[in-house]
Amino acid sequence: MKKNKLKYSVISISVLVFVLFLILKQVNKEHINVEETAPDLIISVDQILSDYQNDEEQSNKLYTDKIVQLKGKISKISMQDGNTTFTLISPNFDATVICSFQAEENRNVLSFKKGDKISLKGICTGYLLDVVLVNCVILNKK
Repeated sequence: MKKNKLKYSVISISVLVFVLFLILKQVNKEHINVEETAPDLIISVDQILSDYQNDEEQSNKLYTDKIVQLKGKISKISMQDGNTTFTLISPNFDATVICSFQAEENRNVLSFKKGDKISLKGICTGYLLDVVLVNCVILNKK
């Protein structure tokens, strides 16, 4: 009986240490300055949507955690808690690219409206029914 308790205690502590390691690794992850960093990929909205719809697993390997530069047409602008999000569309796909901006970009995003074409770059976090870019910065500032 004591052997089983010891065994479960060791396993529990090992799992806890592993989880703490993962949390610390994520918290201490190096901050990437998107504005000053060159993009890893320069592609079209059509291309990234096509890639994700054709092979999500391969696209995640190609795009996730990479700085992606895109040009696209704004179909929706939303603001929540002072953060702006643009949705970029493609006439060829039902999915969209959702781009959330750094707080420092709020002044620049206010000059855009639905239907405008925009050039931006951000960090791709993957595909959740839509492609998601975070920490975006605008390249064609008005």
